[in-house]
Amino acid sequence: MLLNKNLRVALPKKGIAFKKTKKDGPKYVYFTTSSYRDKNGKPTNKRTAIGKLDEESGMLIPNNNYYNFFPDTNINFLPKSILDFGPTYLTNSILDRLNISDFLTDAFGIKLARSIKLIAYYMCIDSSVMFYLDDFCTSNFIKDDHMITSSNASGIFDKITYDDKMLFYKEWVKHIGESEYIAYDVTSISSYSESQNDVERGYNRDKEKLSQINLGMYFGEDTGLPIFYTKYAGSILDKSYLKYMMLYNDELNINNVNFVMDKGFYTKDNIIYMKSQNYPFIMCVSNKLITSNKLLDKYGASISSYSNYIKEMEVYCVRDVVNTYGVKTDVHIYYDEDKARIQKKDLYCKIEKYEFELSQLKALTKRQYKFYSKYFDVELNENGVFEYIKNSVKIDELARKHGYFILISTLKNKDSKEVLSLYRRKDKVEKNFDNLKNYLDFKRLRTHKDSTTEGKLFVGFISLIIKSYMEYKLKDYFTKNNSSTEKIFRELKKIKIVTVNNGQHLMAPLTSKQKKILNEFNIVEDEIMSYINSI
Repeated sequence: MLLNKNLRVALPKKGIAFKKTKKDGPKYVYFTTSSYRDKNGKPTNKRTAIGKLDEESGMLIPNNNYYNFFPDTNINFLPKSILDFGPTYLTNSILDRLNISDFLTDAFGIKLARSIKLIAYYMCIDSSVMFYLDDFCTSNFIKDDHMITSSNASGIFDKITYDDKMLFYKEWVKHIGESEYIAYDVTSISSYSESQNDVERGYNRDKEKLSQINLGMYFGEDTGLPIFYTKYAGSILDKSYLKYMMLYNDELNINNVNFVMDKGFYTKDNIIYMKSQNYPFIMCVSNKLITSNKLLDKYGASISSYSNYIKEMEVYCVRDVVNTYGVKTDVHIYYDEDKARIQKKDLYCKIEKYEFELSQLKALTKRQYKFYSKYFDVELNENGVFEYIKNSVKIDELARKHGYFILISTLKNKDSKEVLSLYRRKDKVEKNFDNLKNYLDFKRLRTHKDSTTEGKLFVGFISLIIKSYMEYKLKDYFTKNNSSTEKIFRELKKIKIVTVNNGQHLMAPLTSKQKKILNEFNIVEDEIMSYINSI
């Protein structure tokens, strides 16, 4: 088989098969010339070798047989470049389909918008550490050869101003913020540097002994897409910042929506404020509150009745109407038997652990005494020597609250099933914060100027939109195929753009797996080829 080693052609879209003569040898490409059934009725075919697969480019190195079947093929000499194409094409398509590309251009201008998008692709596909940005730009196909180096990324972040960001948010909220329900939550990002504004000591959700900033963020409940965020001082408690976050609603035209929040925002001031602004809400209530204990005392014994069972949610529930700091609210008390069983088992395991710890100690500090007294009767002498015994009453009282959770709501015409369904959707928020910190690697700021920090956070926000949209569209695909975002990008990296010396761009046909992935986004191969031909 005489190969034309200096030439590359696109693989035929149909009728080909691959064979290897050695386990680690090259793949030879065969073309089906005829198909028929043998004398036993078994389907068979005749094939002719037409060349060898170029693994790097995904194209065919043709032999002379190839031209017998494809005489009119355009001949392309050795590639000038072979670049990753699939991941950047998908991320760019997502921003285009969400109209974010247009919103960024309107707010920041063409040049800066292109840079923001490119770094957002990089963060989503590879890393938020700018050191490797150069490698990303040289190994991926970037339209119009728009390149950014790691050394000038900070300058791009510095150009992202507050006013321009607000212009973007207004358009984005108008487009996506029409969702009927908005989940609001807060996370913290740690920093080794305390020289920046807002980097202060506070409640660190990652249990790190570092200063931090806080991020308050709105998410759409249906899609899980981030809508808006604001950065504030790390020392400020979540519950104290709620009304300041809500002040942005008028500027962003966030109206006629309902808010969903966790128990960290339950305070008298917040409930009165939400009512005064006519913001309907669902909010979780801590079981430690006196009000909660009264409700559990009132309904705990009777809640696990068949008449209170919500089959679809696998929980029991009773509903009441109470006056919460002068605000009329529906109270939904839920009981989850499975959760109660797990929590009780965990509690008993902890008791055994704590009992063993006490048996190993010779003396107790005042702090240890206070902790173990939650579960044991402890007699402490002045010299620290102690005696202890398990207190069943205390332990049973702790176990009594297991499996219960309480939601209050000011939404109209929503039953307990609907309220719980809406609250559970808030789980997407926790997933998004996990994506921001771990997948997008924003667990640390890694910036040293306020303006750089502000700009990088905004680009990270755009990247988080891409990531969230991918998870929204690929939810069923992930489940059926045991897949993940990382696996998706690994597969799409196999889609290459081959540029030959005459400037023409070529792409090998998509595999069945690649087509299935892209079909989840309503992207078809013809659309990609049209894009390539238009470059």
